[in-house]
Amino acid sequence: MPAMPMNQLMVPQAQAPGVREPGKVITLFSPKGGVGRTTLAVNLAVALASEMGRSVALVDASLQFGDVGVLLNLNPKNKSIVDVLGDVGNGDVDLVDGALVGHSTGIRVLLAPPSPEMAELVTVDHIRRVVNRLRETHDLVIVDSWPFFQDNTLALLDMSDQILGVLT
Repeated sequence: MPAMPMNQLMVPQAQAPGVREPGKVITLFSPKGGVGRTTLAVNLAVALASEMGRSVALVDASLQFGDVGVLLNLNPKNKSIVDVLGDVGNGDVDLVDGALVGHSTGIRVLLAPPSPEMAELVTVDHIRRVVNRLRETHDLVIVDSWPFFQDNTLALLDMSDQILGVLT
């Protein structure tokens, strides 16, 4: 099957100054690990930011064993999604912006927790609030999902404007 050109992705067009529509969420999902989902998510985010000039947030939703930070050479011990859980649960979504790690490519990254056991702290409600906040502040939210149908993954798929299935 031929690759989908970037211009066929649901990428929002530039808006007039002061007018902002919510950003689009594109989730990469595969029912199997090891097929290149994370590599594609990272490269898609970087390409959309550099080639199309969009503001892009990349979310590592592979919460137990996320590798986005490894591919981008970012340290998850500095900031991750667990740093905002209590505050997001209390309605303080502005702190999501503080948990994003800037990368030299222009994307902003929300890393997975630094240890696998911390993934249990992230609930469906946290995921929804975080992604909705990122939609408010970015043109595109690229999500690298976990390769299993569990509650957090299903919530992300439901919230997505576009789902890219990675298969072998």
